[in-house]
Amino acid sequence: MKYGDGKQVKALTQDTTDYSYFENLLEINTTFSNGLYLFTQLEYSEPAILGKTIRGLNKFYLDYYWDRLYFKAGDIYSLQGRGLTLNLIQDQNIDYDNSVRGVEARYNVFDNLSLFTILGQTEYKFRSDPAERENDLSLDSKLKFVGVEYEHDLIGATSTSILFNDISSDNTTDYKLTEYDFSWSRQIKNIDLFIEYVISNTNANENTSGEKLYAMIYTDIFDYGITYEYKNYLLNHNYNIITANPPIVFRESSSTLVSSNAHAINWNDEIGHQIEINKIFSDQFIIQANTSIAYSHSSGNNSTVSVMDVIKMDGESDIYHQYPFRQTYVEASGWINDDNIY
Repeated sequence: MKYGDGKQVKALTQDTTDYSYFENLLEINTTFSNGLYLFTQLEYSEPAILGKTIRGLNKFYLDYYWDRLYFKAGDIYSLQGRGLTLNLIQDQNIDYDNSVRGVEARYNVFDNLSLFTILGQTEYKFRSDPAERENDLSLDSKLKFVGVEYEHDLIGATSTSILFNDISSDNTTDYKLTEYDFSWSRQIKNIDLFIEYVISNTNANENTSGEKLYAMIYTDIFDYGITYEYKNYLLNHNYNIITANPPIVFRESSSTLVSSNAHAINWNDEIGHQIEINKIFSDQFIIQANTSIAYSHSSGNNSTVSVMDVIKMDGESDIYHQYPFRQTYVEASGWINDDNIY
């Protein structure tokens, strides 16, 4: 339950308005004797912190396993790879939900070969102004997603999938999105590797095609966990891709002060690198260090930004036309004084 009552200040003015909320969420799930699983999310929010007033059943789904077949019906939340093409999630804190209502199925042809599909539709709601409490825009989305996964001890795990997404709205021109997703992962001794590559097309028009690439490598050296991530997103269009939530490749801080100056990622045009090091010295002391950079692709006759230009960020290089971003974060945490102080 969340409750609040007070005033809010309007943007760009000193005028105040009443601001109150009363939110209640109740999730009930059960497994029947035949193995059928039921999930329900009940909500009574009048008014909600963000979003419209809701009274009653908000989300639900049923799922069941038959030997080699998995089947789900209802509100579908799912992740493929690292989410470059498909990452259907719900976040109550920001009133975000890109799930579809439909069916999901997976069939294990062999122990190392699986076929999967998602079919569904939704009305995706969002805001023209993030400061507003309620959504004022929406897109009608019809989703078809099919793919195959294969795993072998020698080559690792591979996945190939295709997404078809028909989008329509009263506020925008209707469009069709087709994405081809390829991913590969492999573990070699103490090294984990992952690569995901996506070709994105709209309305079968080569002029509005694009690509998304994400790569990750992790290893452990003398008990230091080291992770390197790379992203390269370039889509030659400004259409909403509502099914995707790719990796951001920078650290989101839990600090209120630091998070107020967060990087605004451009999902359609951004290159990024991140290195993170973690070390557990004991059960009570941990050190984390993280460095990340990002910048957009070069365009026109402007000079191309190098990684070192962004790392230095000395103010003398002509790099700001590519919107460079640099962040370094170091944290030491643990319990002291016989676990009385953190």
